[in-house]
Amino acid sequence: MKKIVSVIIILSALIGQISSAGLQIDLGFQMGGFAPLTDTVVKQTFGKNLYWQAVGGVLDINSGVELRGNLGGYQDYSHNPLDAGTDLKLGITNISGSLIWHLTGQDSFIRPYLGVGVGAYKYDVVDNIYGTLETSTGSRLILLAG
Repeated sequence: MKKIVSVIIILSALIGQISSAGLQIDLGFQMGGFAPLTDTVVKQTFGKNLYWQAVGGVLDINSGVELRGNLGGYQDYSHNPLDAGTDLKLGITNISGSLIWHLTGQDSFIRPYLGVGVGAYKYDVVDNIYGTLETSTGSRLILLAG
């Protein structure tokens, strides 16, 4: 418990220092439903389940440039009757980083932005009989506008 309190105190002090330097830190956590809809075999085996994503960013208020990072994940066990007793599980983890330019100032009601980044993902299919059945990684270029 002392370690958690110490980390919170240190982060609070750092955020105070960064805020006084014209930088803004944004942290967020998002959850929602995720369903693999494009692959019919995967869709028949795995269903809609919880997807989570942690987001953190540092915005330079003066220039409008933001550095943002995301970490997300999805996990589900098979609902296919043929997989009963095997605990067949799909897990997906993604991570990305983006550089974003906010086109208007902080006081604007509408704040359009443009950005570019890179993302990577890893997925695993595992059961309790054979272990890891399939694993893969990949990466993508990300273009942002909003």
